Amino acid sequence: MTSLDYSDDLHGLITGHLSQMSVTSEMLASVEDLSEVLHNLAMRAKAVTVADFAAVSTFDDEGKLTRFVYDGIDDSQARRLGDPPVGRGLLGELVRREKPLRIDDVSTHSSHSGWPEGHPEMGPFLGAPIRAGGRTIGSLYMTRLQGARPFSDTDELAAAVLALQGAVSVATALARERSGRM
Repeated sequence: MTSLDYSDDLHGLITGHLSQMSVTSEMLASVEDLSEVLHNLAMRAKAVTVADFAAVSTFDDEGKLTRFVYDGIDDSQARRLGDPPVGRGLLGELVRREKPLRIDDVSTHSSHSGWPEGHPEMGPFLGAPIRAGGRTIGSLYMTRLQGARPFSDTDELAAAVLALQGAVSVATALARERSGRM
């Protein structure tokens, strides 16, 4: 590979990432409803990290998980799983983090508290806190099926950038919801 080939490859990679960021910005800027913002973030998280499953949560001022929106599990399967997560274990750990958390096999992590019956067996995990006003207001969670390739440095960076992009939209929608202006 010549330096010119490397330069072309790098330019293509950067252009692709900027294009993805542009899609996300446009998608987030076009909605005000919190549920729609969270749904869009979950879809983008799954897409930009090539995850099998993605979810986004919000936390209240005390760090309690208040919403959990997912992509990759159909509604009938979600109903069979029962109530959404409450934010204990690994999902709750992200409220205390300022940086992403990447795990090659979620089942081996000390904070993993198991799955409800019928839950897909997940392996690689990537979580990114959504921060605004000096605190974590939500988190992105991406997983792949058990045995799939782990998330990469590039996936982690994509998740971190997505969390940054989403922070303003989530914070604004949360504030709007709290003030009663839907």
